[in-house]
Amino acid sequence: MITNPIALSTCCCSRRHKHAYAILEEIAEQGFEYTELSHGIRITLVPGIHKALQGGVIKAISVHDFCPLPHGTQHPASNLYEPSSLDSRERKQWLTYSSRPIDFAAEVGAKYAVIHLGSVHFFFKGAAAKVHKYLENQTVGDPFGDVNYQKVLQKALGRIRKKQKKHMDQLRRSLDELISLAEAKGIILGFENREDLEELPMDDEMPALLDHYADCPYVGYWYDPGHSQEKSDLGVISPEDNLKAAGKHLAGVHFQDDTEEGKVHRAIGKGVVDFDPIFQYLKPETPCILELTPSSTAQGILDSKKFLEQKLDT
Repeated sequence: MITNPIALSTCCCSRRHKHAYAILEEIAEQGFEYTELSHGIRITLVPGIHKALQGGVIKAISVHDFCPLPHGTQHPASNLYEPSSLDSRERKQWLTYSSRPIDFAAEVGAKYAVIHLGSVHFFFKGAAAKVHKYLENQTVGDPFGDVNYQKVLQKALGRIRKKQKKHMDQLRRSLDELISLAEAKGIILGFENREDLEELPMDDEMPALLDHYADCPYVGYWYDPGHSQEKSDLGVISPEDNLKAAGKHLAGVHFQDDTEEGKVHRAIGKGVVDFDPIFQYLKPETPCILELTPSSTAQGILDSKKFLEQKLDT
């Protein structure tokens, strides 16, 4: 029986270190056998990563696009270029820099590459602006049951849905190219659910996109319960319905907690996320990645790891 790999993303400590060896050494010292190389890995850190992995300090299970970062980029920038862009030059840049994490994953022995899938863009204010303004000015107890709020939300979603078709067409073309590269390297692409209203695909479109690639073993769903909680707080879709719709395609999970105050990527138990519904969708090999903020304490990381270990052992 394969045990679900539990990993800690480098996003929790990559900014604290100048040398990659120290990043991976810190994660290993916290009791992790695996890590996810996240989108804060600068190109200058790559030699140290190879040295640490080849030296047996830790194993890489996944890579998060863009990793390594594009030349000249010093901070996480996973949406720097988008596969859904209507600008062919941007899509070409996206393909260039998204192919590198696939190559990198193959080099370091990782099995997965997590990717974002772009967004819808508006010339003036985006469709989500009125939704957030309404929430700033009104008290909404139940975002799913508040009739006035739902009118505002559905109008915004309608604007996004109307504009998304051209972007989704470009997204599929971009993905077809990237998937062929991933297949050649044996890397599974994880399509991550996102937290912003204007990011693609829309939540009710993700299952259809995954179904489109259902015959390809190199595509899967990468579920982030924190992002799902944010969409639930907006009254878009509940985490349970999200998983019911797309969980059959699950390839991996980014575990993080969200607080009532809107603080994200917190240690498990520091927020409001209900993690229990996730575990029925896990396959024995599904990686469980802790994607935590750099402000997380060593105890918070340890508690999060223990939580996953206990859940996976039952």
